[in-house]
Amino acid sequence: MRDYNSISEGERYFNASQVDIPVGVGILDISRDIPNHFVRERCFSMTYWMINQSVKQNLCEYRGFDHSVKELLLASKRAGDKVCIILAQGMMAPRLYKIINKTAKYFKEHPDFFVVGHIMAKQDRYPGLHRQMLIVNIETWERLGAPEFLEQGFFWDRSPTYPNYELSSDTMSADYTPAWIKSANGTQTYSVVEDGANWIALALENNITVDNLDFEMRECKAFLYPYENPDLLERAWTNLQDESLLDQIENFTQRAWLRKLGYQEFIEKDRVYAYNTERLSGEGVRAPAPIDSIFSAAAGFKTLALLRNNGFHENTIVNYYDWCDSSINFKKHLLETWDGIDFDKWLLKHDLEYNFSSTYRGNYSEFWKKEIEKEFESKEKFKELWDRYRKLKHNFFVIDLVNEPEKLISEINKQTGIKVLWTTNIWPTMMLHWNVDMDTIEQKYLTFESLLPKDIVLYGQDYLANDLQDRIHYGITETHPRFSTAWKKL
Repeated sequence: MRDYNSISEGERYFNASQVDIPVGVGILDISRDIPNHFVRERCFSMTYWMINQSVKQNLCEYRGFDHSVKELLLASKRAGDKVCIILAQGMMAPRLYKIINKTAKYFKEHPDFFVVGHIMAKQDRYPGLHRQMLIVNIETWERLGAPEFLEQGFFWDRSPTYPNYELSSDTMSADYTPAWIKSANGTQTYSVVEDGANWIALALENNITVDNLDFEMRECKAFLYPYENPDLLERAWTNLQDESLLDQIENFTQRAWLRKLGYQEFIEKDRVYAYNTERLSGEGVRAPAPIDSIFSAAAGFKTLALLRNNGFHENTIVNYYDWCDSSINFKKHLLETWDGIDFDKWLLKHDLEYNFSSTYRGNYSEFWKKEIEKEFESKEKFKELWDRYRKLKHNFFVIDLVNEPEKLISEINKQTGIKVLWTTNIWPTMMLHWNVDMDTIEQKYLTFESLLPKDIVLYGQDYLANDLQDRIHYGITETHPRFSTAWKKL
């Protein structure tokens, strides 16, 4: 089972330039259908978290939170977007960057498309689109009259007449999920229609085929259906290790997502990151002179890259910190026993001693090859760097940066000279945001920020995935959007 904090080459080295059209992403407010405040608010926050990861990769821009699909599309239009992706509150899309990439490719191949989404074509009702995800061509939508996405349902006093249609024989999951729908001759009157049936009808009236989301897109996301037994969802949300609660959940997607996160929470207690989940050299040189002391999360070879890029000397002190004992022990073990040659063989030898990330487990050789090629030029240059690094003084601290930042700052203040701190993605991790509400995370982060020495050089991210150096030293601040629904009675 792959864990969510694992890595792949595609994620570490994803090229944002592949998405060369402006893409907006908005959140559809479905709070009125979720009779549980905790689930309403946290589903909004998590869906925003998913979007924000891609915003920080310059893949898209956030276009707000609204109960009206039309208003979200108008906001996207005003901003100059070519495509708007609308995610319903409760959409979990940890691989949204892949969806955006495929959307840009689809737009180039089908410049006149109207909408791509979850086509729902059940018997005895007119087909529509599930509101969980809509990918909309802004220009086509505007040309068709900028229609609202209607949740039409069952009509007592009126029945719309819509064009006939043809469904593909291929389906995406159930028998009511065709790969596409296109126009056919004639019309028919319906008393029961799916949500978004007016969009399907409008597309077919204009001879526009509507495609379903493909399998690759579907694998990048999971919709929590937060209106289904939300009280039980809240209890399971806050007790991921309680199997009895998970067993009570009937919705398959909810149960699968929570089990996945429960597994993630469990393995993170002793997870060891032999490789980093981010690029090693993307930020460049930041220290004004060679580093005197570096404080680094105990993960991968980022520390070596920072030392190499910024420069260091024989008296440079390396300080590792981590909340996990296993990560600290791994760093000590590696430093004491590895000669800097064939890291893949060392990992294989000690495979059963550590809880390594599932992505590269069993594929150590290929990952080591790419690490050398993309970050260290050659095995010989890495070996030379490693030998210099091993001779330095190393300190090790078990510290939870989020909940006890004062401990780390105390150690930082004991050392002098040019000091560098790397926090990796501790603050914007998904598990932290799943377990703690955004307001609390922000306050914890601001406490950490207030304790930092004024002259320290920073690498890493704040709680919204902004670069720490930019935020703290150049005043580029940001806060998260507060949950506020249009449904005032809630």
